[in-house]
Amino acid sequence: MRAAFAEEDDAPGASSAALRGGFRSYRQFFGFVGSMVAVVLVAVLTDGRLRVVLLWIIVPLLVVALSFLDFRQARKARSGAGA
Repeated sequence: MRAAFAEEDDAPGASSAALRGGFRSYRQFFGFVGSMVAVVLVAVLTDGRLRVVLLWIIVPLLVVALSFLDFRQARKARSGAGA
């Protein structure tokens, strides 16, 4: 586990990620902010069962979407480092 984290910290994009608050790209940052806004809007504008149902649907979809963005960034970094 230490080797995996050490390898990740030594990545060329690690220093530039610190400039963006730990996000590896602006897409990840804006995806995170957009997801937060969507969840807050649903929580504020709905009530009762509708709120619960929408949050149970929207939150997992947003988590999967953000995970996919992170996966694509990691895959692109690995293919760029391997080439």
